[in-house]
Amino acid sequence: MKAIAEGTGNRLDWSAIPAAMLAEPAPDLSALADDDGAATFWEVLNALSPGRFAVGDVQDHSLILLPAADQTAAATADGVLRIEVGPATPRPRFGSDETLLRLPVRMIAEPRVQPLAILPRGGGLTASAAGTALTSFTPAASREVSFANGTATFEVDFFAPPAAPAALTVDGTFEITFIPGRRTFVFEPTDAGQSRTVDGLTVRFEDLKQTADGVTASAAVLYDADGGGLAFESYRTWRYDAAVRLRTANGTRLEPTVPPRIVSEGAAAIAVKAGFAPALDERAAMRVEIIAPAAPETAAVRWKNLPVEAVPPPLDANPKPSEKAP
Repeated sequence: MKAIAEGTGNRLDWSAIPAAMLAEPAPDLSALADDDGAATFWEVLNALSPGRFAVGDVQDHSLILLPAADQTAAATADGVLRIEVGPATPRPRFGSDETLLRLPVRMIAEPRVQPLAILPRGGGLTASAAGTALTSFTPAASREVSFANGTATFEVDFFAPPAAPAALTVDGTFEITFIPGRRTFVFEPTDAGQSRTVDGLTVRFEDLKQTADGVTASAAVLYDADGGGLAFESYRTWRYDAAVRLRTANGTRLEPTVPPRIVSEGAAAIAVKAGFAPALDERAAMRVEIIAPAAPETAAVRWKNLPVEAVPPPLDANPKPSEKAP
């Protein structure tokens, strides 16, 4: 567990896993390695989890691992996402004799990134039974699904085939928008008015004002609005997650006594101000550190031929008269 966390930059919380499980010898995962001897975060974790632990959500930038449970959902991964699908459960279609198959989907992002939304592309989620494609009950459903605690969940219904299937084959084509991490910009007090840009994120250090009562640091955080898209819609609040702190000459980090507050904002920019109360002997040679989310990125998410269990329909305790045995 420690090697996975250190090797990928993803924090793991395994405090809920029994100590006896953690004391077991680590399995041989060398078959997962590519030609360079590396494997992705989800490839390793997905190989470890069956029978050992369950994958929870993300809390405080850590992925919560839970005691092992019966795993009924099929799991795969692509890029920064783990995808869980199923099992498919039958449900009646209201006002009709037809039966629908409902497929629950859960997507979990690596804790090192901040996922914003997932959007179907192309066919989105498609399913087949015994080689025959199933028709989606909601083919026009192309809604954006937001992430909460590192996870996004949704359901897709399909018309069930005449014979109840034991399993489905599920493919997926989606696009995720996510923040790949946070960037730290360091300024000297004499750098007032200077700007620095990294990967579509610009931070301008406004000033550092010192009074007898304390120190106030001000900065502006701007994003490349040419990227457009859902991440810049008005209800997105990720851009407010900016932090300001001071670093003294001996390396001591000073957190603000007055938390960063937004003093103005635009479509893809904020101006932030934070207050500090350093001791007089700490004010010499202070540096200002401004930490802001990186500019959002999009990535394709695809998988094919994922086998998913299908729950058999319940026995009809009250069959129609025409169905009763003679």
